[in-house]
Amino acid sequence: MDQYHIAPSILEFFRIDFKRNILADELGELYDHVWDLAAENLVYRILVKGTNTWVDNINTAENETLDDIVMKSFQDCIRSLESKYGRDQHNWRWGKIHTITLQHPLGSVKILGFLFNLNVH
Repeated sequence: MDQYHIAPSILEFFRIDFKRNILADELGELYDHVWDLAAENLVYRILVKGTNTWVDNINTAENETLDDIVMKSFQDCIRSLESKYGRDQHNWRWGKIHTITLQHPLGSVKILGFLFNLNVH
């Protein structure tokens, strides 16, 4: 997950859309409550054991395959990245999207934070 690469951002946005595209049609509003570990577990089982009824989108007449959901998820993730960060892919770099500052308790004291560089960015 190098901060200068675009691929980690695409991967993370893909993972979000992939879980949503597999589960949200069946779960509806419940999806917002189980999208994390429960969704990760189910997606893992589908990828390891093969497709099951969760893969098909119940809101369409077609019977989607896992390949269909993968392609849709990739298209969705690119649309999401473009919508949030623009079409310039340099703005999609992981370090621009995934930012966090771990603040040391003494780092909130400006002079100490400045002198000892206590906070991690």
